[in-house]
Amino acid sequence: QGENRTDVVAAIEQGIYVTTPGMEPQIKFANIVVLDTFFSLSRPEGNSRIRFIRHLFNLLHLLSDDGKLVVVGDTSNTTIQNFIRLDQSGEAKQLLTERIETRLNPYSRTAEVRGEHQSLAEIKQILPEHAQVWGPVAIESPADTKHQFSILLSVPKADSDLLVTALKAWVLTRSANRRSVVAIRIDPANL
Repeated sequence: QGENRTDVVAAIEQGIYVTTPGMEPQIKFANIVVLDTFFSLSRPEGNSRIRFIRHLFNLLHLLSDDGKLVVVGDTSNTTIQNFIRLDQSGEAKQLLTERIETRLNPYSRTAEVRGEHQSLAEIKQILPEHAQVWGPVAIESPADTKHQFSILLSVPKADSDLLVTALKAWVLTRSANRRSVVAIRIDPANL
């Protein structure tokens, strides 16, 4: 686990380290092989590609001067192609274009609201005029049984204050009327 990371000091001159992303010892490596590209790039979170390419560029800093980084994966994948070309700006432009097309942050203000199905169904009535709504959808294996459904809301950046104000008023009204609890995250990182 990330919070239980152990600092490793190279006690031997030669060795093989097998680690998960982000848990690599902070030492210089002669070579690095990345085997989990399919898993990393197929995760359902919208930021998985950002995390993956950031991880690859961080690995470059762990290489010795003549070291090589080998990425095992589908070479037709645009993220892998952008990394091969060391084209961070190309990857960023592609991700931003996709976010504009889907009206997700940073192009727009996005909010995820979790709660009971009925609570989420009524939220549509309090939203700004240009809000885009996805859901509600069931949350797979919810850790909190009070929040079994999720809805995603998106508005243009210009309407950010309207969305936040509407959600705040809705939550305060729900609380005053002792209605079921909802959870709201603005621009969640795992979209």
